Amino acid sequence: MRTKYIALSPIYSTDSNLINQATYNSDFKSLRCLKWSVPLNERENVIGVYGEDFFTNHVANQCGFQLSNIESDWLVNVPYEYLKRTINYEKLKDTSIKNSFIKPVDTKYFKAGIYKTKEEINGYNSLDKDQFVYTSTIVEWDCEIRTFIQDYSIETYSTYLKNGECLFNVNIPIDKDGFKKFTTAFLSDSNVKLPKAIVVDFGYIKNLGWAVIEANPVYSSGIYACDPEKVLEIIIKSCEN
Repeated sequence: MRTKYIALSPIYSTDSNLINQATYNSDFKSLRCLKWSVPLNERENVIGVYGEDFFTNHVANQCGFQLSNIESDWLVNVPYEYLKRTINYEKLKDTSIKNSFIKPVDTKYFKAGIYKTKEEINGYNSLDKDQFVYTSTIVEWDCEIRTFIQDYSIETYSTYLKNGECLFNVNIPIDKDGFKKFTTAFLSDSNVKLPKAIVVDFGYIKNLGWAVIEANPVYSSGIYACDPEKVLEIIIKSCEN
């Protein structure tokens, strides 16, 4: 029986170490790619990957599998009742903001945040103006929750921010019943389209309630206080062989 590997980034991050440890009780073994490349004789045995964006895409191309992710404009197609704020999707050169939240869509070319104008972005003149960005009205988040989702079901979750401060905890700090009700409605709504494995972040907006923050690929998302063994299973699910 051949050994099945999950390829891990050469960067020994806390998260990749957790995934490495999770393989001890699984049917998989980890394979550290110290030269940012999978050895040729092992490529057919790699069935999953975890690490930084560029690394995961490189390994997927080498090993011949697809990475499951959302469309880049996914967030603007989420029904407003789950967003509770206005969000636009457009090229940086076309956007006109005034005291708005702005973030890059695909790659972190600049720091997401609140800007009076787009020209305030650090290094704006050197940025690719054809890259797509999300802009949204400003809201105040009380807490933010990371969820790992498989087949429209939350398998593990963790608080990661509370009032703007890092707080890694598996306990929902406020309105736990409301969180469950909201996420159940969101995940059962036929208008919400998700791949079979994805990370979705939810948050509680002060005076408005629970809302969707964004979605991220499983294979490059931080784990926080989520269950690493469940995350490992979902990572494998997100790599389509």
